[in-house]
Amino acid sequence: MPNTEELLNSSRKELLDLSTRNRLLSIPVDSKSARIIQVRDELSEQVFRLLVSEIKLFSFLPGRASVTKEEASETENEDIDIFGELGLPQPDDELDSSTGLAKRHVDCRLQTAFSPEGLQRRLLDLYHDSRAMIEEQGVNILYLALGHLKWFEAEHADTPRYAPLILVPVELSRKSASEKFILNWTEDDIEENLSLGNKLKQDFDIELPPFPDEEDFNITEYFEAVEATISGAKGWEVLPDEITLGFFSFAKFLMFRDLDPKNWPDPSHLLNQPFVTGLLQDGFPQSDSLFSDDSYLDDLI
Repeated sequence: MPNTEELLNSSRKELLDLSTRNRLLSIPVDSKSARIIQVRDELSEQVFRLLVSEIKLFSFLPGRASVTKEEASETENEDIDIFGELGLPQPDDELDSSTGLAKRHVDCRLQTAFSPEGLQRRLLDLYHDSRAMIEEQGVNILYLALGHLKWFEAEHADTPRYAPLILVPVELSRKSASEKFILNWTEDDIEENLSLGNKLKQDFDIELPPFPDEEDFNITEYFEAVEATISGAKGWEVLPDEITLGFFSFAKFLMFRDLDPKNWPDPSHLLNQPFVTGLLQDGFPQSDSLFSDDSYLDDLI
């Protein structure tokens, strides 16, 4: 018969959605309707340095002047934006003297492939949805995902999946309706992708490298460590400079982590809790009802 720890670990796994419906396992990068923003032609290492290490504010750049009515009519919905590499600004040759990189890679403007109108609509949607989530549930689920893992569900699968590797909690704000949107790090913890780690371990016997401490965080070294870990998987690769802004829910993952006995100073303290053993193994003693079945509760209250 399983012991309490085995039963608890089995129950914890039910908190994790390991299907490809979970954005933490499969970002809908090709969707024209998903409320995400794909950042184009940026370097994750520089974005992390400016956004997190130097705590700077970011804005967004559209990738094309406008979308014509003819272009809009070709999509499923006129509100959907036209994606495409052709919309990106042409690379410039002007270099930043301190880093030797193109200036567009070390400024605080995130490039996108949206039209100006489409970018504003998408940012407005993300802004309202993130505020509603905080007001209704008290949690922020807006993250800037730095780096993606391209993976496949099976060896001969044709459809690649893209999972985020590093998740930076962020906030969208603006001073007024006429001002541009600003993105900033909330200064909460940088998150690892727990769903991805569990999916790879359970289905492929691949264990992601330990997630670095924030003060020692070197994202390039982490990407290289992940690359080395998945090197034997056919077609898999780390895409270090793929960046996505969107919603990634960690509500159940905090419970998953908190219910791990290894995260407690004394694991036996959790495993021996009467409520834990009662729920998982022993059940609870039957007790008499406080009121009889024919009691009129309004009078009692």
